[in-house]
Amino acid sequence: TYNPHMAISPKDKPPVKPSLKRSPDGRSYRPHPDNVSLSSTIGGPLIKALLVFALAGGVMVPLNDRATNLDLMKRLELPVVVVSRHYLGSINHTLLTLFVLRAHEIPVTGIVFNGEELPDSERIITTMSGVPVIGRVPSFSEVSQANISAFAAQCGWTL
Repeated sequence: TYNPHMAISPKDKPPVKPSLKRSPDGRSYRPHPDNVSLSSTIGGPLIKALLVFALAGGVMVPLNDRATNLDLMKRLELPVVVVSRHYLGSINHTLLTLFVLRAHEIPVTGIVFNGEELPDSERIITTMSGVPVIGRVPSFSEVSQANISAFAAQCGWTL
C-alpha cells in the first residue's frame, strides 16, 4: 500500500534535503512507490526482516511546511540509532539530538560514530547521555558495493 510519508527518494534523483522536495507549484514532494527504489545502495535485495529508515540531516529537518523528521519518527514508532560524526559543535549537536528524542519519548538504541575516532568527544557524549555506542563506521571516499563489502568483511559480517 502507498504510504505518503515514506522517507525515500525517487530512483532517478539523488537524495536532497526533504524540505527541498517540492513540486513545481510549491507543494511537498510525495514520491509514488512506482517511482522509488527500495533496494539497498550496495546492490543487495531488500531485507524484509530488518527495516532501516535513514533520515537526512537531523531530527528537526522539515519534511514539509508542517512536519519534521521528529514527527515522522513519532509516527513510525521505531527505535532510533543516532549517527554522530566529529566536527566543531558535534558534542552539542549529538547531545541536543538525544535530549529531543528523550523529551519526545522516542527510544534510542545507541550511537554509531562515523569517521575517525575521537575518544574524548565520544566519552563525553556517552557519559552525559547514558546512550551506548553500538558501532563505528569509517568515512568512505565513495559509497560502493566494494567499500561496503570490505568494511563488512572486517567486521566479520556476510552480505
